[in-house]
Amino acid sequence: MLSGRFTRLGSPAINGELKIPNLGVAGEVPFLIDTGASNTTLMPRDAKNLVIPIDKLEVAREIEGTTGTGKAFEIMGFIAFRSKTHEYTFRTDLLIIEPTEVNLRTPTPRPSLLGRDVVNRWCFLYDAQAGTIDIDPTSWYRREPIRRA
Repeated sequence: MLSGRFTRLGSPAINGELKIPNLGVAGEVPFLIDTGASNTTLMPRDAKNLVIPIDKLEVAREIEGTTGTGKAFEIMGFIAFRSKTHEYTFRTDLLIIEPTEVNLRTPTPRPSLLGRDVVNRWCFLYDAQAGTIDIDPTSWYRREPIRRA
């Protein structure tokens, strides 16, 4: 079982280890669990923190979100989440929002979104009153036991 958390604003969230093999990029990303988002989306702040080489991304498209339109790149990636006993890895066609001078200067950067491409492979209990998010993955790309030393 995976465990999510609530942000200080009460939004459901979980940290994942994002890997983009074609770019040689890997790192931890805090994701907002967003059942309204079709795709998992890496926002500009996280793209910059992971040092995503935007100039190496080829497939760009215009997308529309709650804050307007922008350019996004699509690339295959993997996101791993750890429970006490297993690491679950999910494959995703990740959208990366193009970092711009404007969106990097915003005083409240938008969090990256964990969309239905991953969340639809979970059964989860969202209990805001108890402050818990319990996640039971129902399908995955890879599941490996965590080895204890």
